[in-house]
Amino acid sequence: MAENLEFKKRRKIIERILRNWQNWGSLVESQNLTSIVIDGEEYHYYDMLDGLLALPPRQRQAVWYMCVEDKSESETAEIMGFTNPDCTPCQQYKSFGVTRFIKYLDSSPEEQEQMIESVKKYGKTKRKKRSKKETL
Repeated sequence: MAENLEFKKRRKIIERILRNWQNWGSLVESQNLTSIVIDGEEYHYYDMLDGLLALPPRQRQAVWYMCVEDKSESETAEIMGFTNPDCTPCQQYKSFGVTRFIKYLDSSPEEQEQMIESVKKYGKTKRKKRSKKETL
């Protein structure tokens, strides 16, 4: 039970950091503030940026729009191309994305590299050549 409470607390911290992502980016550019400490834990801007890149595309979109840009689920659904904004998987994409993001931050550098590599395959599907019989 305590582990679940700790995870929920961490999740809220990550979502709070993401809500302030653009402000932090400005501080990185103007003052080179590349790390922050929250509740005794240090977060690095570029590690977190890599964490976003380790998310599958739909999760990354949902996390970006709903956390960073603070858009509602229906606004996010419209941007992501869902035709029925009343019934979308956007909240699930966001939830799974934040969970994967936390897993990335807690992983070793080798595991982080594997996570980034695993999402590079998205959008690169190989098309099967159809035979002439299949097209008729």
